[in-house]
Amino acid sequence: SWYSFVKEADGLKIKFIALNSSLPDDEEQFQWFLNELKQFSGPKIIFEHYPPYSTGFHGCLDLMNSKSKASRFRDRYTKVFNNPTYNIVLVISGHEHNYQRICRTDETGSIRLPVYIVSGGGGAELTGHAACDTSQIPMDGFRCLGLIVAYHFIDIVADTDDKDNLILTCKVLGLQCDLTEGLPDDNTFEKQFVNDRLEVIDDFTLSWEKQK
Repeated sequence: SWYSFVKEADGLKIKFIALNSSLPDDEEQFQWFLNELKQFSGPKIIFEHYPPYSTGFHGCLDLMNSKSKASRFRDRYTKVFNNPTYNIVLVISGHEHNYQRICRTDETGSIRLPVYIVSGGGGAELTGHAACDTSQIPMDGFRCLGLIVAYHFIDIVADTDDKDNLILTCKVLGLQCDLTEGLPDDNTFEKQFVNDRLEVIDDFTLSWEKQK
């Protein structure tokens, strides 16, 4: 239930690694993951289910419970995700029924890699912020740049510059919802999507530079 593959974008190879975050203590997966990182020096994108960081409903339930699978996965794997030597650009997860972009910035305000994306607005009933004190959720210096309640999808275009550095242009398109007014019924929801009545709810660019 974990695997990897490599895709080429504009002449640059990117490794995609899927992890089973329901098995945070599995030593076989963890050692396989470390080996996958060491075998490929280029940029990497991680997929897994439980978000390591989240200020949403499950962030309160899971990430503040040190015994939960999500919490144990975070404690073990983010030490690797956040190590710049492994060139991890994006960590994409679901579980939360909303959209979040979570990252750290440097002293100039520029986004530091990796960036964590929570994308769980694909069909289940949406949820908002956690009911607990989100400042108590362990975030390791990361912060949520915006939790958006929306049915959505993420469009990512990979390109390279004249120095063969990776440029990811990311747009999140969706239908925002006000939970206090209730969610749209299926017919209304379908009509709005079919008629392309979607809005850009997030728009950002990530740059990865080859190590010299």
